[in-house]
Amino acid sequence: MKRRIFPKSIGKTISPSAVILAALLILGVSTAMADSLNVRTIGYYDLPSLAWNSCIVGDLLYVADHDMGLRVLDVSDPANPAEIVKFMTSLAQDVAVRGGLAYVADGDQGLRIIDLNDYYDPQEIGYYDTDNYALSVVLSGNYAYVADLSSLQIIDISDSTNPCLAGSISCSGYTWWVVVKDNYAYLANGSGGLIAVDVTNPALPVMAGYYNTNGEAYYVCVDDSFAFVADGPKGLKIVNIARPDSMYLVGTYAVSIDENYGVKSLGNTVYLADCVYGLIVLDVSNPALPVNIGHYKSTEGWMTLTIDDEYIYMNNAGAAPGIKIFEYYGSSGITEEYNGNCSREKSPRIYNIGPNPFKSKTTWRVQTARTEAINIQIYDVSGKRIKTISYKPQNTGSHTISWDGCGNRGRKVPNGVYFYSVLIDEKKYCGKITVLK
Repeated sequence: MKRRIFPKSIGKTISPSAVILAALLILGVSTAMADSLNVRTIGYYDLPSLAWNSCIVGDLLYVADHDMGLRVLDVSDPANPAEIVKFMTSLAQDVAVRGGLAYVADGDQGLRIIDLNDYYDPQEIGYYDTDNYALSVVLSGNYAYVADLSSLQIIDISDSTNPCLAGSISCSGYTWWVVVKDNYAYLANGSGGLIAVDVTNPALPVMAGYYNTNGEAYYVCVDDSFAFVADGPKGLKIVNIARPDSMYLVGTYAVSIDENYGVKSLGNTVYLADCVYGLIVLDVSNPALPVNIGHYKSTEGWMTLTIDDEYIYMNNAGAAPGIKIFEYYGSSGITEEYNGNCSREKSPRIYNIGPNPFKSKTTWRVQTARTEAINIQIYDVSGKRIKTISYKPQNTGSHTISWDGCGNRGRKVPNGVYFYSVLIDEKKYCGKITVLK
């Protein structure tokens, strides 16, 4: 059996500022924390070990909790997460979930497949011992793609009880993270930067191209045209991947104390996890010029993150292990209208709409002093009304009203920008929202 150890590079790549900060926290020395911008804390769950990575499916957050294995949290009430499953593995680094099965990248124990269809009796049903140290896993088709420190391992999981190697490709440097889009796997390869691998034939993966990020590429996510690379001490790198054989840098973003470990994107918004600075939210509608539109400065050592349409789940593998749940309620463009004229002042009554942009659902959060009906009208860019929502509060105070992106006939509206007006307490509030795929 292999020894259960961290890769040696984990200790080497932590910046001096992060080490000093961790020491201060352990000694109980207070550290100053700046105010937040457009981000609020929703909930927190303390974990016994290091929350290395997580993924979310519906209302369940699956957490790779290092030497305490796989943990499953019910986050249907994000203010009060509750643990419903725990399953011991060796050194859980990452997890992907599909069809009630959890695929755990388990460090020196390779890929573990856990059947969670019965939460009261989770069972390991399959196992593949990768060559080195399984750090991350992503599922695509009948394959699990595993970043295995010194290589990409492609594992056939068509029979989940008997996973087997389909193909592999060695990489210089440390392969920390993998994502798959179309026929390419993109690897965050530490000092090797961003690597693109053609996996059209999973049995014969071929190096397609690479870009030297000049930092320490820990994490990558991709959209249709760009890769967003958490480049350690060099911050965020935005790389054009339209042609994987000739990738090039488009934009960068660095913070004042920069040790970026995690990154996720949704539409034109990118979320960064910085182990010293905390959570950073960027508008990348112009990828050459990312703009900070939100942040929550935290000195607790947040390293990676997971997002859905509503919340950001920060994974702490630092001084205070656990999951903290944030909400970006940011610049929604809400204005208040009197007698048909919209003022420039933000309303104190409709204080948030989010997520914006959104895919499956967006929610208005409103404060009302009456119990009169609240009416929301949604219009397309031509001015045509495509949706009417009427909500009758049973009491005064805070309320939430959601839209699922469907028109009055129940069909999903096309992608694009829409405008809304909210009539509440005889005042009208207007703004715009963006629907994504």
